[in-house]
Order: sequence, then C-alpha cells, then structure tokens
Amino acid sequence: MKEAYYMHFVEGDQAARDRAGGLPTHLPPAFPRCADTGEEMAFLMQLYCEPGRLRLDDAMCLQLYQCANVGEGEDPLPVAVKVPPGAELNRGGAGVAHPLLNVLAVEWEMRSDPDEIPREPAFAPEVLRLYDSKAGGAAAFREALPDGARFLFQLNEEPAGFNFGGFTAVVYEDSGGGLGVALQ
Repeated sequence: MKEAYYMHFVEGDQAARDRAGGLPTHLPPAFPRCADTGEEMAFLMQLYCEPGRLRLDDAMCLQLYQCANVGEGEDPLPVAVKVPPGAELNRGGAGVAHPLLNVLAVEWEMRSDPDEIPREPAFAPEVLRLYDSKAGGAAAFREALPDGARFLFQLNEEPAGFNFGGFTAVVYEDSGGGLGVALQ
C-alpha cells in the first residue's frame, strides 16, 4: 500500500497556502511565457512541499501556469515551476491571475492506495477514486511518464474548472530533477 493525499477543492481565499486561482504567494525564479504569443502565462495553482505528501528536495513549493486564452485547437498543456526555498514573497501582486478560475483552497485527505492500479473491475468505485486529483499514491497514468520519472501528482479539470482539453494533468519529476507535465 502507498500513502496518497487526495485533494478537495473548497471556496478559499488568497491566503490559502495550497490553492488554485489568484496569484502566487511566492515569486518563481521566472514567470513562464506562452510559446505562441510570448505573453506571461496565467497562474493556475500552487502546492507547498510537505514531507510525505509532495517531496521535492530543492523546492519550497510547486506552481502550475498555463496560457490564459486556451481555446479550441490550442495546446492546454500547463507548465510546472519549482519555487526554491527562501523565494521572495509576492508582496507586489506580480503575475497574471487565470481569468476563469476562482480562488479555491486545497484540503488534503490521506488514504492508502494499492501499489498498482487494478484493471478489473475497471468501473468499480474503489478503482475510479484512484483517478481523482491527488499527490502520491498509485500513479493512474504511469504510461504517460518518461523512463526514470517520479510521479508527483495528478490533477483533474473538475471541480476546480481547469482547462486541460478534457484530460488529466500528470505532474512528474524527471530523472534530471526537472519538472514535467503530461496530459492523459
């Protein structure tokens, strides 16, 4: 069995450490930019690194960004950014808030996942829950990860209202310590 930390999104405020929407609490090393337009990407969410739940040795928190105007035919792939320990507080309100997201706090529920995702019965409630938004636990989309990558968390579009083109965002740490996101 593996420890998994399931995310529950609740009406929150800008002061919530783990949250979706609004602006980042701490400044990233650089705000990512959209490849097509060069515009600054919009802030989606931040999750603080906590032992057990989300472990990144060289990060205080992890932030997700996405181009704000993802429309039909555009790439909805978000970008994950490590924010280093000691990063400056975002006192000046820097960044771009995603225009379609309300601020939602992330509350955590620790559960035990099986070591592997059972394939049968595929639609049983105990199997379907393994595909919910969570950090750690059994990686429901292991096939989306490159060789040597470590699964960090998976994030569904709902109930937060993210736009991943109908997919789940799978965030991982690659073998070189960088972050990656795959949509499955």
